[in-house]
Amino acid sequence: MIGTGVFTSAGFQAASLHDPMTILACWIVGGVLALCGAAAYAELGSMMPHAGGDYVYLREAYHPVVGVMSGWVSMTAGFSAPIAAASLAFSMYLSRMIPDLASHRREVAIGLILAITTLHVFDSKVGGWVQAVFTAVKVLLIVGFIFAGLAAGSGDWHNLASQAGGLNNIATTAFATSLMYVSFAYSGWNAAAYIANEVKRPERTLPRALLLGTCTVMTLYVLLNLVFLYATPVGTLAGGDGPPVVEVGDVAARSLFGASAANVASSVIALALVSSVSAMIMAGPRVYAAMAADHALR
Repeated sequence: MIGTGVFTSAGFQAASLHDPMTILACWIVGGVLALCGAAAYAELGSMMPHAGGDYVYLREAYHPVVGVMSGWVSMTAGFSAPIAAASLAFSMYLSRMIPDLASHRREVAIGLILAITTLHVFDSKVGGWVQAVFTAVKVLLIVGFIFAGLAAGSGDWHNLASQAGGLNNIATTAFATSLMYVSFAYSGWNAAAYIANEVKRPERTLPRALLLGTCTVMTLYVLLNLVFLYATPVGTLAGGDGPPVVEVGDVAARSLFGASAANVASSVIALALVSSVSAMIMAGPRVYAAMAADHALR
């Protein structure tokens, strides 16, 4: 779930909503919506502990054709395209730390995909353990960034003062648009359902994974955005007269700890992207395998 979205979208929300409390409310609402989806998938996964996620549920609930349509969308737009985009983003952040790689970003992205794919093909248990390690390190780094930012960073709590209508912005079209960006950042809450047939005691483990995972990410997202807003005024994130700030994590790290912290922020984001690519490469082929078993790839 934790990719670039949470590190890049706050500037667009600041430009649309202009109020820090409304931005935080948007992340809370997005998390609640993700939790609703996770609860539904937990029930479905317990009833049908098979690989394939959406494909299986739509096939059984409506018609095989609906499942096939969903499966092809997953193959192209759901997994393949995001894997490519996340790998290219990883190469961009890596090149910030190692400037010599700036002219080889495509090769770095392809190398990452090949390396992670080889890892998961070699042994699913090894791939699972590596994914768990990547996730644990990523979460620990993000938690460390949050605590360091709030405890020792050079931020200003006055940045969180209500502005431009305050929480009344929740009833606006701008809030709905910002919620769309937030929902993209939460995407991936359903990933555990794709590997339900490989999980021990799925009727118990799958609901825990979906609900606890989504709750954990929701907490991290709200706290991260609290740190971003504590570090940088809404007007700065909105870009002033220019475009909204995209490198929110980098800008917040510089504001909190100085220019030397930029590489730390880039490394956290790069690690988040590696973990995201690994998760998608782990989950995506389970959809294709389920479709192949139904002869739906002909």
